[in-house]
Amino acid sequence: MGPWGGGGGTIPPRGGGGVVGGASQRFAIVPAPGYHVLGLTVDGGAVAADTSYTFRQVAAGHSLVAAFSADQYALVVSTVGSGTVSKSPEQASYAYGTRVELDAVAAAGWGFAGWSGDTSGSADPVTLTVTGSRAVTATFVDVAAPVVALSSPVGGEEWAVGTPHAIGWTASDNVGVDSVRVEYSAHGPGGPWQVVAQGLANTGSYLWTLPGQASDSARVRVTASDAAGNAGRAASDSSFRLVDPTAGVWGAGAAELALARPLPNPSRGTTLLRFALPAAGHARLEVVDVSGRRLGSFEGEFAAGPHDWRWDGRGPDGGELGSGLYFVRLATPWGTRTGRLVHLK
Repeated sequence: MGPWGGGGGTIPPRGGGGVVGGASQRFAIVPAPGYHVLGLTVDGGAVAADTSYTFRQVAAGHSLVAAFSADQYALVVSTVGSGTVSKSPEQASYAYGTRVELDAVAAAGWGFAGWSGDTSGSADPVTLTVTGSRAVTATFVDVAAPVVALSSPVGGEEWAVGTPHAIGWTASDNVGVDSVRVEYSAHGPGGPWQVVAQGLANTGSYLWTLPGQASDSARVRVTASDAAGNAGRAASDSSFRLVDPTAGVWGAGAAELALARPLPNPSRGTTLLRFALPAAGHARLEVVDVSGRRLGSFEGEFAAGPHDWRWDGRGPDGGELGSGLYFVRLATPWGTRTGRLVHLK
């Protein structure tokens, strides 16, 4: 009697053995790990595949041959972030024991962070031996910083202290800009830098009320960050000036058109408002609310030089105005000047 298993399994004992005439003999058919019984042949004829076969009432010699086939398994690869994974060999399924090389390829602006699932680590490529159904995930992370350009102020501008001006920028990112921070230095590119605003949306513009301190070395810088913590930055190409148009107006010397900052500011009760004219003529100094409604005014013919008016914080009806932001406006034949006033009740 001659059982034989071929590759991928065995039918012990190899070579079979003798059987007493008329007796029965059972043979186990044992696949190797990762294999299964594909088919059985008894005395040259096919029978149903099984893991055992019994010869009954043996009266002559017989042969038993088993054919084995490797089990097939799926290898599922998924990704987190932007990137792809190639498999070599690239197949729908893999025979038990197949070695598959996985190669992670990050998209532009992304980096490969590592594997998880049925393999781990950050080696790339990595080789996985298939011994069952496998699932692997490749994780990619955003590594590109936002690209930022500052459009205003770029340098060379001359802005009056205490007045509103727009800081302009453009910022882009491979995923998206999460927040924007605006800073200001009165001492050139070396700083120190003071935060003007932070946590801003990427609108491309922020209306900044300039500080009251004059400077010949003012700079602005804008920092854009994405959700992964990558940051890009742009600053003024050169310094711009913050000037006080009222400097020197109130002393001796040639008169010029000027509107001083309110004193105090913020104010409670009475506020001192000062202005100067370059020549004699008509002028109107007024306080208006954010809608442009006039709340108080000081108007007439004035000589050249400085003048002042104490505003009592009351509206046209004589009642004290509520806390808020107001504007001081000087209208003259030589031009108009505007300032901001915060009034506290």
